[in-house]
Amino acid sequence: MKHLALIMIIIIPMLAFSQHDMSPLSPLNYSWKLVGNNGEVLSGAEYPSIAFGPDSLAYVGFCSDARGNAALSKFDGNHWINLVSGPPFINAYNILRFSPVDNLPYMAFTDVWPQVTVLKYNGSGWSVVGSEDFTPGEAGYLSFEFNPVDGKPYVCFRDESHSGKASVMKFDGSSWVMVGNPGFSPLPVYFTSIAFDVTGIPYVAFSLGDSLRAAVMRFIPDLGWSSVGDTMISPGWAYYLSLTFPPAGQPYVAYDDEIDKYDGKLSVQTFDGTSWNYVGSRWFSHSDSYYTTLRFSPLGDLYVSFSDMDYWCPSLMKYNGSGWVQVGSTCIYDEGKYTSLAFSPAGVPYITFQNSLNVENVMAMKYDSVLVGANQAKMQKIYIYPNPATDQIILDIPADWQRASVSIMNLYADEVLRYKLQGGMTSIAISSLPKAVYIIKISGEKGERVFRMVKQ
Repeated sequence: MKHLALIMIIIIPMLAFSQHDMSPLSPLNYSWKLVGNNGEVLSGAEYPSIAFGPDSLAYVGFCSDARGNAALSKFDGNHWINLVSGPPFINAYNILRFSPVDNLPYMAFTDVWPQVTVLKYNGSGWSVVGSEDFTPGEAGYLSFEFNPVDGKPYVCFRDESHSGKASVMKFDGSSWVMVGNPGFSPLPVYFTSIAFDVTGIPYVAFSLGDSLRAAVMRFIPDLGWSSVGDTMISPGWAYYLSLTFPPAGQPYVAYDDEIDKYDGKLSVQTFDGTSWNYVGSRWFSHSDSYYTTLRFSPLGDLYVSFSDMDYWCPSLMKYNGSGWVQVGSTCIYDEGKYTSLAFSPAGVPYITFQNSLNVENVMAMKYDSVLVGANQAKMQKIYIYPNPATDQIILDIPADWQRASVSIMNLYADEVLRYKLQGGMTSIAISSLPKAVYIIKISGEKGERVFRMVKQ
C-alpha cells in the first residue's frame, strides 16, 4: 500500500490543485501544433505568460497594444477569446497564475513607474489586489507564485529601495506585507525566481552580486532568510534562473550557465539536502538559453523551456532519468522570445512566446497527438472542492462510478481516512485532520484518479 501511494505521490502536479485525472499520454503521432488560428493569441502583443485554469482551458496573459494594457485571453478548444484588456500599463514581463483559493487568474507585472502591481480577473474585468504600486520603491526582475499551503500570492523582486537586494512580499488578505526583512540578500540580485516546497516554505533563486553567480535562499519563520547550501551554487555567471519543486522533495534550479563571459548553455542543479548537484550533464542545451522555465509535469517528468539564442526560437527539453533530450525539434517555431511553459491536466506541454517575424504577436503551441486529443474529450471529470478546505470537502463523482472508494493519505503515504462512494455528490468531514497537504486517491471500476488537497 505504501509503495503504491508513494508512486502516486510522484505523479501529482506541484503547481496546481488539479481537479482532473492524470491519464498518461499516447506515444503516437507526437508533434508541435499551433493552438487556435495559426497559433496566434493576439497581434500587436508581447510578454506572454500561460497557465491552465480550473476549467482545464489554457489562458494567456500579455501586454496588449501600444499603450501596454494588461490583457487576458483563453482558448475555448477552437478559438482564442479575448477576455479583458485595460490599464494599468505593463512595463515589462508579466506572470499569470491561478489562485488555489478562489480559482481566479492573477497577473503580476511591473508598470511604468516601475513598481509591482497584481491584478485578478473577476469574470468581467480586472480588479487590483491590494493596491497598485505596492512595492516600497522601484522593482525589477519580478517573480510571482501562490503558496500551495495557505493559498496566498507572493512576489520576489530586486528592491531598489534596498540597494537592489532581494525582497519578498505576500498579500495577507488586505495588504501586501514583507516576508522577513526587506533587502535580505547579501548582495544585489538579478533574475529572481520564487517557489515553495510541499510544506509551504518559500525559496528564492537569483543571480547574486557582480559575479552573477546563482544562489538560493529560503525563509523559515522565526529564523528568517538563509542560504540553501553554499552562498553561491554556480561556478560562474548565471542568467534567467527558474526554480521549481517536485511534488515532494528538494528544489531544482535551471539557468543559462556561463561558459565564458560572452557565451553559455543551459544547466540544471538540484539540492540533495547538503550540496547542489547537476541533473544530467552541465551545459546540455544547443546554445545560450534565455527566458527559462523549469517545471514538473502532472506525470512527474521534468521539463525546461527556453529561447534558443542561436536560432532565437522557442525550445523544450525533457530529463529522461539519465540525460536531457529534445522534445520535438530544437527550434519549435521560427523566431520566438519571452517563452512561457504550462501543462494541461493530462500532461500535454504548451508553450507561448512572442513572435516578431512580421509583427509583434503572441503565439501558442502544444506538443500533442491526435489520439491524445480524442482521449481527453472522453475523459470523465471528477471535482473536489473547496481546495484548500477546513471542515469538509465535496466530491462530485460521475454517477457510473458506483462502488468507488476514496483514500486520503498524508505525504508519508499513511492512509488517514477511507470512504466508500456511491457516485454523485459526497461530503467528507476532514476537521479532525491536522493542517497539511494530503493525497486523495479515488479507485473504482472506471480506474483511478489522484488529487492533492490542502487542509487549512
